[in-house]
Amino acid sequence: MDQNPMAKLSRTSLLGARNLEELHLSQMPRLESVDKGSLWHMKRLTLVNMSNNVRLKEISDSALHWVKSPSVRLILTNNSLQFLDYAYSGLCDAGLLSLDGNPWMCDCQLLWMRRCNATQDLR
Repeated sequence: MDQNPMAKLSRTSLLGARNLEELHLSQMPRLESVDKGSLWHMKRLTLVNMSNNVRLKEISDSALHWVKSPSVRLILTNNSLQFLDYAYSGLCDAGLLSLDGNPWMCDCQLLWMRRCNATQDLR
């Protein structure tokens, strides 16, 4: 799916791809948001790479509701994310969350990221 012109990932965008183990949604020039339950049906995923999407500003707290599993690697580097819900904090301990290169809006809601070993650059 890399370099796809899609602007929004919705609950129905990838319904036919439920058996995927890796999903690459990188370098998508128009992608701005990932809606609630977008990947809810993809229970076999072990890697989600959403990197280098210059317009990606929002990922719903339940877009990847199963992502709390310690076997899923989530790469969210070099996007335009300013906030990421605490729901994703479980991946920090396992070192499975990559967040570098985003213009984070540092406030109390992102405090969990400071404790995240996977995060090297929170500016």
